[in-house]
Amino acid sequence: MDFGGNMINVLIRGPILTQSGYGVHCRQVFKWLKEKENVVIWVQPTAWGMTPWYVDSTELGGLIGEIMKCTKELNVKPDVSFQVQLPDEWDPNVANKNVGVTAFVEGDKGNPKWVEACNKMDRVVVPSEFIKNTIQ
Repeated sequence: MDFGGNMINVLIRGPILTQSGYGVHCRQVFKWLKEKENVVIWVQPTAWGMTPWYVDSTELGGLIGEIMKCTKELNVKPDVSFQVQLPDEWDPNVANKNVGVTAFVEGDKGNPKWVEACNKMDRVVVPSEFIKNTIQ
């Protein structure tokens, strides 16, 4: 994905403030985007089961505070969204380009509803070639 040139509004939606695996993954996406010079980040935190949340802005070396500063109401339709969630939670219309990020499941058959959700996104990121092949 090219982030060169004009300013790009990016939405990260997922359990970014939770103490969960998906929370870690969201924070990795956040840190990667923070390295980009022309990206404005908007964050839409979601729950992840019954996992606890980080609420102290000094946690994780101040990263939680940086994330909290980006959790404000969207005033524009984002150019790109990164939705770190289960596929049936993705919204393929939230941004102009939508990227679904999920761990999926290690199995030889994909949930038909999840496969359908993948087909509605512009891009899908999964953790392995095995899962990619299962979805395809």
